[in-house]
Amino acid sequence: MKIAMKKSLLAFCATLLLPGVALAAPDFSGSWIRDNGKSEQVSYPLFWLTRGVDPGGRVNGDFILDVQQDARTIKINDPQRPRRVLELDGKARTVPMDTGMQSAAVAAHLSADTLTVVTIGSYGGMPGNVGSKTQEIWSLSPDGKILTIATTRESPATKQDFKVIFNRK
Repeated sequence: MKIAMKKSLLAFCATLLLPGVALAAPDFSGSWIRDNGKSEQVSYPLFWLTRGVDPGGRVNGDFILDVQQDARTIKINDPQRPRRVLELDGKARTVPMDTGMQSAAVAAHLSADTLTVVTIGSYGGMPGNVGSKTQEIWSLSPDGKILTIATTRESPATKQDFKVIFNRK
């Protein structure tokens, strides 16, 4: 009788834990090479205003995105942008914009299958310019070998939607 009860208890506990295992957040850590054939060619609009950034974004001919992720943060080294360190709790934080002249509110939220990064700031470079909103949705293929970043950039004058595809290095 005790063995049957232990098996029932073990099965019950396993049933409770399975949803937690299935909902484990993705790990984007690693080096990613941009797949130019599958990616939409959209340049980063502020690259010429940022300091110390290679506008070509290429390392030995390849565009390489390096990502380090732990339970609380994700660190992104993108050759077209200054290094980003994002807290994964969904709370908006004030950070310098890529131009270094203004600040933006950035919130990053890691869910069961995506990372969503929302940046709200101004577009231009001078205080009082028009507002802008950028939303990035990061997702991994089921085998973890392909990273897709779907981006929407909005300002009063335009809205851009594009996807960039990376292969794990």
